[in-house]
Amino acid sequence: MPKVARPKGHTRDSTENEGFLALDSSEVKRLVIILLIAVLIRTIYIWRLQQSVFFGNYVLDSQVIDSWAKQIAFTNFWGNQAFFRAPLYAYIVAFLYKIIGVTPSPVILLQCLLGIGTTTLTYFYARYLVGKKTAWISGIILAAWPTLVYFEGELMITTLAVFLFLASLVTLHLALNKGGVRDFFIAGIILGLAAITRPTILPLLMTLPAYYILSKSPDRYRQLLRHGLVYGLGILLPILPVTIRNLVVADDPVFISSQGGANFYIGNSRHADGLTVAMPGTGNITEEQYIDQIYFQSVKLAERETGQDMTDSEVSSFWFKKAFDDIISRPLVSIGLFLKKWYYFWHGQEIFNNKSLYFASDYSILMRLTLWKHILNFPSGLLFPLMLAGGYMALKDRKNVIILITGIVIYSLAVALFFVCSRFRQPIIPMAIILASYALVGITDYFKNHNPNWKAPLGIFLAGLILFNLGGNIESTRNRSQYESILGTVYMKNGMPEQAVEHFEKALSIAFDNQGAIVSLSYAYVQAGRPQDAERTFLRGITMFPRSWQLTYNLATLYYRYGKYTKAKPYLQSAIELDSTKIDPYMGLGAIYEDENKPDSAAMIYRLLLKYHPDHTPARERLEALE
Repeated sequence: MPKVARPKGHTRDSTENEGFLALDSSEVKRLVIILLIAVLIRTIYIWRLQQSVFFGNYVLDSQVIDSWAKQIAFTNFWGNQAFFRAPLYAYIVAFLYKIIGVTPSPVILLQCLLGIGTTTLTYFYARYLVGKKTAWISGIILAAWPTLVYFEGELMITTLAVFLFLASLVTLHLALNKGGVRDFFIAGIILGLAAITRPTILPLLMTLPAYYILSKSPDRYRQLLRHGLVYGLGILLPILPVTIRNLVVADDPVFISSQGGANFYIGNSRHADGLTVAMPGTGNITEEQYIDQIYFQSVKLAERETGQDMTDSEVSSFWFKKAFDDIISRPLVSIGLFLKKWYYFWHGQEIFNNKSLYFASDYSILMRLTLWKHILNFPSGLLFPLMLAGGYMALKDRKNVIILITGIVIYSLAVALFFVCSRFRQPIIPMAIILASYALVGITDYFKNHNPNWKAPLGIFLAGLILFNLGGNIESTRNRSQYESILGTVYMKNGMPEQAVEHFEKALSIAFDNQGAIVSLSYAYVQAGRPQDAERTFLRGITMFPRSWQLTYNLATLYYRYGKYTKAKPYLQSAIELDSTKIDPYMGLGAIYEDENKPDSAAMIYRLLLKYHPDHTPARERLEALE
C-alpha cells in the first residue's frame, strides 16, 4: 500500500529508516540510565509522600474515585445511573481494590509503572521524530519531571490520561507513516481508551484530517475517507460498551459521561473566570456524607430551575444550553474569556483545583528543588518558551513534527473550551519536552557552528519566557480558599483540630463567604474545646447563609451538647422548616420536649417525623411510649 505523502519539503530523519524500536548498543545504555533515573526519582518521592498529611486521606475528585471504585469492586459493579465521569480509571482502581485490597500502594505502583512507560515511549518517539540527541535529553527531563511524578502519587486519572494521550498520538503518527489499515484501527482503539479516561482527549481525532489537509498527495481525500473510517471504528470500539451500559442501566443515551454540560457552564457562564471550579451561584450545597459535589449541585440546581425531574443527559443539555445562552448574549466577553483560558493553559504556574502541587515541597525535597514559583514559574515557565522555540526550529528544519504540534494545539484548545488547571494540561507535557529538548540541542549546535539562525528561536524563547511568567499568583481566590479548607478537613480526619482551625481560618481570610469553611471551622472549634468560638462562627454563618440547613442544625446540636436546650429549640425548629425530610432535628426537638415534660409536643414532633419516614423505628418507639 502506498504511504501517505508528507507536507512539501519534508525529509526523513535517519531514525525513521531504522524503525521506531531499533536501538544500537549505546542507545540501549542511555535508555537504561533514563529508566534508572525514573525509578530512583519515583522511589524517593513515594517514600517521602507517605509522610504527607494527605497520604491515604482522599479529598474531592480523589475521594469520588475512591468511593466509586469501592462500589464497583464490592457492592454494585454496574451502578444505577449514567456515568457522570469517564469510567475507565475508576474500574482499573476497582480491579486493584478487589484483587489486592483497598490501599493506595497498588494504585501508586501501577501509576509509577505507567509514568516509566510514558518516559520510555517519549524517548522512542523523540528519537523517531528528531534524532538521538533530543531523545536522550527528552528522556532524562521526563524521567524527573516533577508534575508527572506528583500525579503518579495521587488517586487521579492524570497519569493514565498522559500515557494514553501519548500512545494515541504515537500510534496515529506511525499509522500515517506506514499507511496500514490495521495500524489506523489500533490507533483508534487507543484513542477510544483515552476518551473513556478523559473525554477532552477525543478531539485529538481531528489530527488525522488536519494532517491530510496539509498533505499534497493527489489522493489525500480518498485516503482520508478510507483511513478515517477505520480510525473511527477503532475509536468507537472502547466507547460503545460505555454508551450501551448507560442505555441499559439508566435508559439514558449518554455517549461517555454526562459531566460535559456542568463543566462547560462552569468554564463559560457569565460568572466564570476560567479557573474557579464550582457551580456559579451555589455557595456550598452540603450533605452529611460526601458525594460528587459537581454532580449533586448540577442536578439539584437544574431540577430546581425547571421544576421537574431530569435524566443525566437532560441535566447536561440544560447546562450546555444555559452556557451557550450566556456566550451568545456577550460574544466579545466570551471570546476574551476563551483566549484568557488558553493563555492560562500555557502559563508557567501550576494552577490547582483539588490540591496545590506546591504543597508537595513540604514533604519532598525533590519537589522543593524542582517545583516552585517565584520570578520564574519553574519548570513549566521554562518548558513552554523552549517548546515554542523548538517547534519553530523543528518546522524550519523540516522535521516530521506536524502531527505532534497539531495534537498539542487541538488538545489545548479543547481544554480551554471548559476550564483550566495543571492536571488537565499534563497530557501535552511529553510532547512539549520533546520540542523543548530539540530547542536545547539546536541552539547549542547553532552556537557551536556559528550559525546566524540562532536569533529567531532565541527571540521566541525570550518572548515566551516573559509571557508565560507574568501576573504573579494567578490562582482563583475561591480555589485557594477551598484548598486551605481541604487542608483543614484532612487535619480534622487525623485528629488534629487546632491545626485544622488554623487552615479553616486562613480559608475564610482568603474568601470570607466560603460556606463550607464556616461549617468546618465551627465544627473544628467544637473538637478543639472552644464552644464560644464555635457559637460565634455558627451565628456568623447563619447571618450570611440563613437558608443553610447544616449551619442551623449544627448550632442547635452545639447548644444541645452543652445542655442549653432553650437556645437549641428555635434552631431545631428552623432546621425542620429548612428541610423537613431530615431526621435528626425531629429527634432532638422531641427529646427536648420530653425533658421539659411536654409529652403532647414531643408526640406531635414524632408523628410529623413518621409522616416523612414511616419506618423510623426509634421515633415510633418514642411515640408509643408517650401514648
